[in-house]
Amino acid sequence: MLNYLGMDSLTHRVYLTLASQPVAGIEALARLLDLSEDDVRTGLNRLSAIALAELDSSGEPTRIVDPSVGLKALLAQERLELAERQSQVERAQLQIEQWLAANSAAHNADPHLTITALHGLDAVRDKLVELARECRDEVWSFNPGGGQSNEQLRSASPLNADTLARGVSMRAVYLDTALNHAGTAEYLKALSDLGAQVRTVPILPVRMLVVDREVALVPIDERDTSLGAVEVRNRGLVAGLVALFLTTWRVGRPFGTRPMRLPSGLREQERLAVVLWAQGSTDEAVARRLGVSPRTVRRMSETLSASVKARSRFELGARAMALGWVSEEDLL
Repeated sequence: MLNYLGMDSLTHRVYLTLASQPVAGIEALARLLDLSEDDVRTGLNRLSAIALAELDSSGEPTRIVDPSVGLKALLAQERLELAERQSQVERAQLQIEQWLAANSAAHNADPHLTITALHGLDAVRDKLVELARECRDEVWSFNPGGGQSNEQLRSASPLNADTLARGVSMRAVYLDTALNHAGTAEYLKALSDLGAQVRTVPILPVRMLVVDREVALVPIDERDTSLGAVEVRNRGLVAGLVALFLTTWRVGRPFGTRPMRLPSGLREQERLAVVLWAQGSTDEAVARRLGVSPRTVRRMSETLSASVKARSRFELGARAMALGWVSEEDLL
C-alpha cells in the first residue's frame, strides 16, 4: 500500500528506523538495517524527494518528519492528485461527448442545433474568418496564455480591424501577464485605439470566442489548441458560455491598469498559484493557467516558501491556509 504513496519497502525501513531514534548517519543506518550504504542512500534520497527527510550537502540525514505528520501529508497529496486525475477523466469524457455530438450533427444536420468539430489550426483559422465576416453586433473572446505569439498577432490584427470598422462591438479578455510581453501589449493598445474594449484578469478558464451570442468556439483540448476547436450553436450551451464570459468580464481590469497587491501582501497571481498547488496542480499546469513559464512558477514557490519559512510544498499549503491565503472554498 505504501508503494501507492511513493514509498517502497526499502525506503519504508529507512524511514521507520530514522523515526524511532535520533538521526543517525548513513554508516550507522547501514549497520542497523544490514544494508549496503548505497541502498541506504537510495532510501534517503527517496525520502528527501517526498519531503519526509532533509539531507545535508553530503547526503547525510539532518531531520526526519514525524510519521504521524508525514504519512498523513503524503496521503493528503495523493488525494489531491487523485482529484486532479478525476478531473482529467471528466474532461476527457466531455471531449468524447463533444465528438459524438459532432458526429451526430454530421448525419442529422440541424442548422439551429449543431456542435461541429474543426480539426487542426487551418480549419479554425478558416472558421474565424467566416465568423468575422458574418458577425453583425458583437464578438467576445477569452485569450489565455499570457503573451501571444507573433503569428497569432499578425493573423488577428487585420481581421479585428475589419470587424471593428464595420461597427461591430468587441470585448476581449487577456491574462494580466500579457502586459509583460511587449508585442502583445503594443497589439492591445492598437486594438483599444480602434475601439475594442480590453480587460485583463489573473487567470482564464479556457480559450473562447462568442459571436452575436449565437455561436461559440472552444478548444477540443485546452492544453493543446493545435488539435482544433468545437463550434457550438446550441442555444443552451452558448447561453452558458455567455454567462461565463460576462462573469469574468465584470471582475476584469481595464487594459493598462496594473494589478494591486492584496491586503495579505500577495499579488493575486501568487495567491492563485497557491490555490492551484493546493488543488493538486503541477508547476507546469500552474504555469499554463497563469500564462508564465514553469521557471517563473518555481521561483514563485521558492519566494513564497521562504516568506513563511516553509521547508516543503506541504508546509507552504498548511501555512497558506492558516494565514488565510487559501480558503476551503478555493479547494472545491
